[in-house]
Amino acid sequence: QVFERPEWAHRAMKEAKNIWFSTARTKCLLKVKNTIKDYFEMSEFFPDQKIKDEGPEYFTIQARYSHYNEVVPNILRFLPAITVLEPAELKAEVAWRVNTYKP
Repeated sequence: QVFERPEWAHRAMKEAKNIWFSTARTKCLLKVKNTIKDYFEMSEFFPDQKIKDEGPEYFTIQARYSHYNEVVPNILRFLPAITVLEPAELKAEVAWRVNTYKP
């Protein structure tokens, strides 16, 4: 018997940026200081990352993720220059990880 990968699985793995992929995705919106904008223009740190509104001090990034581990490590990496605007659940997850960290 030969296993054949379904088309949806092939497509999902081709589009995946990491091991945390799924067909169900959640949109997030991040507020980022312009002092680190170059990083986001040169590399994609978040799945389906798109730079949106740009202002004199901040810009926003829209992304879609399947699992917190797709986005939280990079959010923590760029603190305090990045803030989660939405969804509230992601904002709470980041706050929980920061507040429970014990060196």
